[in-house]
Amino acid sequence: MINLPLIGLFFSILLLSCNQQDSTQKEKNVIPFDKVAKEDFEIKDIEYIPLETTEHCLLGDISKVLYKDDRYYILDKNQNRGVYIFNKDGNFLSSINKQGEGPGEYIEITDMDVDDENNVYIADNAKMDIIKYIQANPNNYETIHVREHFMEFCYLNEHSFLLRDVFGPEGQKMKLASFNHKENSITSILNSKNENINEMDIMKCSKHYLYRSNKQIYYNERFTPYIYSISQNERPIEHYTISSEYYIADKELKGLEKNPVKFIQETTHIKDIISLYENDDYFLCMPFITPSATYLLIPKDNPKKAKKIDLMNKAEFQGTSQIEGVANKKFIVIMKYSESQAKILKNNSKLKSWNEESNPVLVLFSIK
Repeated sequence: MINLPLIGLFFSILLLSCNQQDSTQKEKNVIPFDKVAKEDFEIKDIEYIPLETTEHCLLGDISKVLYKDDRYYILDKNQNRGVYIFNKDGNFLSSINKQGEGPGEYIEITDMDVDDENNVYIADNAKMDIIKYIQANPNNYETIHVREHFMEFCYLNEHSFLLRDVFGPEGQKMKLASFNHKENSITSILNSKNENINEMDIMKCSKHYLYRSNKQIYYNERFTPYIYSISQNERPIEHYTISSEYYIADKELKGLEKNPVKFIQETTHIKDIISLYENDDYFLCMPFITPSATYLLIPKDNPKKAKKIDLMNKAEFQGTSQIEGVANKKFIVIMKYSESQAKILKNNSKLKSWNEESNPVLVLFSIK
């Protein structure tokens, strides 16, 4: 005979145990930013990847970098050019460059992603579509009609995408949503904590707030301490909490709407958390207060040993971008040509032909 009270007790104990584990994990991943000390650090295994420069792959600006299966997928939104694909050594392979109003073409690129089958997805804000280029072939495509405007997206599975900032004429409609194109449905999966604020009208510091790194999708909720990871079941999980007294209060946020000058002049509060990336050892992000390169380096095996590091204090990174991605377990920054950097790197055999007309160089590195 089944003892129902004992079964109920067992599941109650199991649920309590799981809740306690979740609570312990959350507490472990709370980083007290104001108390974290700035420390020195060591750069190791630095590698320079010059992106081949020809008339077929001349980049205007790098908007996004994704690395998959020994390939760099470079999004260039400048003049809606498209996606350029390079091999692991920076040699140009192919591109998707299809501006226009016809089938398989885009008018206004907002974002791109790549799935595990190396299909490339490009979001077209003007048409409210996501175009799937099968095996990165610009002539073999499928058009997915979202029928809503949105700022960023990530491929989740064969049925679903994550969408950030679904918006209409009145502003933000959904902060973070799941779009199922098989069912033609959009579902909000994260409610705004600042319902009286139109975040669409407040200047942004980061290129991306929804981004994949090391096979994980991350989302930063602006003006809050929360960095979420998104699971395959479309559930946002509080991954890290960057606690601080310096987040902007709601009443002050209201005054920043449609006021970029005031936003720039604001230098005492955390305005964004940007550059959300991880490799096998560290999670790296930048709580942005004033223009700086102070990152928060979080050891994944012991988040309580987090420290602040100033990347641009290293001579190797003078004039480089903020962190743009991860490749082969290394972080990526972008370096454009400058005479000063050319002098520093003059003995590097990969950069002997580097000049003002060259595409940017990807700089890969690890941190010790």
